[in-house]
Amino acid sequence: MMSYRSRAWTLWLFLGAVFAGFLGWYDYSGGPLTSEEIAVYESRLLAQGLAGTQVPEAVRAFAEGDDGGEFFMVNLENARPEPLLPEGFPRDADPREVEREYSRPTLLLLLRRACHPVAGLTGRVNFIDYQGAPVWERLRLVRCRSRRDFL
Repeated sequence: MMSYRSRAWTLWLFLGAVFAGFLGWYDYSGGPLTSEEIAVYESRLLAQGLAGTQVPEAVRAFAEGDDGGEFFMVNLENARPEPLLPEGFPRDADPREVEREYSRPTLLLLLRRACHPVAGLTGRVNFIDYQGAPVWERLRLVRCRSRRDFL
């Protein structure tokens, strides 16, 4: 039979192993992206019909600037008066419900890669002060473990 002291040490070792495993998953980035990985991401964008747009160039610049560390992304959102409805949604669907259904699979993928929301503002968000600057309905700050996970 184990003594109290042995059980306490076993518990602390177990908790330490769980914490070390969590930190390994949460902080792991795999290092900076390689040129081969960047080429794969770029070919996927081109296969999606984005050739001739600025998207592949912007993604390449984003990927080439990778240092392997975490980064924070700002999402600025405005709901459309008439939502773009995926198949299966009724015409009178609430735009917020459509967004939740659309975002659910994406959120699960992000969480698997230790990406998660950090902060959010809802309401009239205008943090750039110039004539004609857009006013956003929602601002979300999202932590990503690495650019590899994001891409």
